Amino acid sequence: MDYHSLDELNTCSLEKWTVRVKVARRREEYNPENNEIIVLNLILIDQYNLHIHAWMNHEMYIKLGGLLFPGPVYIMQDFVVQAFTGSNRCFKKDNHIIMTEQCIVMKVDNSCCNIPDNIFVFDNLKNIDNIGLKNSALVGKLFD
Repeated sequence: MDYHSLDELNTCSLEKWTVRVKVARRREEYNPENNEIIVLNLILIDQYNLHIHAWMNHEMYIKLGGLLFPGPVYIMQDFVVQAFTGSNRCFKKDNHIIMTEQCIVMKVDNSCCNIPDNIFVFDNLKNIDNIGLKNSALVGKLFD
């Protein structure tokens, strides 16, 4: 099976994407009124040490959220790639993955590839706004 690198993912293609990744970070966002998980944010890493943000809503969390944790290697297929327009970005990337009903996730043997467990983004401290000061960041940042 051929896998796309995370840098190949784009919003212009109608291609059915397939990636082999690890989850580096996982963060649930909760509804403050009932403490129910409303979205799941993930940072994914591939074998080329590339990373991307992935997102799923509550319905997809019920379907797939219990499967995706740091450590194992996953094959993900048939997700949507959209422009990332959010202002609270953990790193500079134009696109992100939206996991929809068509998305397929399969856990595979870790020995199949050499994917790192973590990703760190280096940035100058003056480039970090208030989001870098919150304790809810998805990506470890090292400052110079």
